[in-house]
Amino acid sequence: MSRRLSFMDRASFPRPSMRASVLLSGKREQLATQAEFDLLEFNASLGCPLASYEDATLSLVGGKALQCWRMMKFGLPVPAAFVIPTYVYSLHIGEAGVHDLIDEVFSSDIRDASIRDMTEAKLEEIRDKIMSTPLNEEVADNLKAFLSSIGNVTVAVRSSGSAEDLASQSFAGQYDTFLYKKTVDEIIESIKGCWKSMFQSHILEYASKSVFLDVKVGDKTEPQVYTPGLMKPPKMGVLVMQMVEAKSSGVCFSKNLWGEPDEIMIESVFGQGEGLVSGELTPDRYVVSKYTSKLCYQELTPQTHKFVRSSNMDGVEKVAINKPSDEPVLNSRNLRAIVVAARAIEDFYNKPQDIEWAIDENDTLFILQARPITTLESTGPLSFLPPGEGFWTFDPTHFPRPVTPWFRDSYGFKY
Repeated sequence: MSRRLSFMDRASFPRPSMRASVLLSGKREQLATQAEFDLLEFNASLGCPLASYEDATLSLVGGKALQCWRMMKFGLPVPAAFVIPTYVYSLHIGEAGVHDLIDEVFSSDIRDASIRDMTEAKLEEIRDKIMSTPLNEEVADNLKAFLSSIGNVTVAVRSSGSAEDLASQSFAGQYDTFLYKKTVDEIIESIKGCWKSMFQSHILEYASKSVFLDVKVGDKTEPQVYTPGLMKPPKMGVLVMQMVEAKSSGVCFSKNLWGEPDEIMIESVFGQGEGLVSGELTPDRYVVSKYTSKLCYQELTPQTHKFVRSSNMDGVEKVAINKPSDEPVLNSRNLRAIVVAARAIEDFYNKPQDIEWAIDENDTLFILQARPITTLESTGPLSFLPPGEGFWTFDPTHFPRPVTPWFRDSYGFKY
């Protein structure tokens, strides 16, 4: 069910007041006070609460953690998180004895079939040794202290690669994420699982065409391009983030990719967002004015399923909604909150952003991550209309038009 609303028919939301700026300022002062206490307890190089980390850079914490750190420092509602810097990854591969193997892999020109076979064997050895090597004890102790401070709730363990969520290109979906982890042992295995995911075969294929760089916050120099056989091995931080028990979740593009630049596009589903990014669920879509918060367009899809915590308490699973309805996933209050946050994030980065968000049962909005929209430079027209029959998925962060799941997976994007 979709319709373009006439000027007189558009639902109008109140304009955001200066109160949002006051709240952000108050949140920043609160975080600064907490950081002073945390720095007395944690050795930041071996992991600490994200809000307490000082002077984060891409090379120190990776792309995803850097973006969340910036937004958290700005006062945006990012869930509580613990960052494991790239230094810990370097320690771990040293303990695992795979440093030289990694250098060999990333200095190999895998376009040569014989070299590729040998490289595959080296990748398998790297993965096995990463998983079998114990995590540094002080890192584990810091992690335990953080988990205790947030009440030992479930967390998501997310990769934060040094070539991820960049302005030049987004590596979203390239590395593994682990949801609903609770015990320390589970979380530690997931941390190592994130590192292991850097050495899957499809990552190497993708890396042979990609840019790796180490830049500091605010560095606007052009990234150095590494050609196959001359690549710099990436590093990875890890973000351990408190899970949001999502009533609804989705993505928001702070610039409408198919319409006016002063419009925001929002997609939403019930439950966790894995159903949206995997293409298994068709979301509600909304287009809202960025500056007046007026609803310009909506395309509503009856929601019959959602993704929730799995029955075995590990990850998520798809379940049927008991009483499906034609009611929209988001109400006017939810839309207004997302618009205010999206505008603040775009203003902060000074460029359009692809934003992942979740809303809990108390109608509280959380920002899970943000990254630059990398399809803005596409020369072809953008459209979310499927080009033919069959099952299509929609991933405008990477592709300007709908693609089949097979094409997306073949390109190397895992969700």
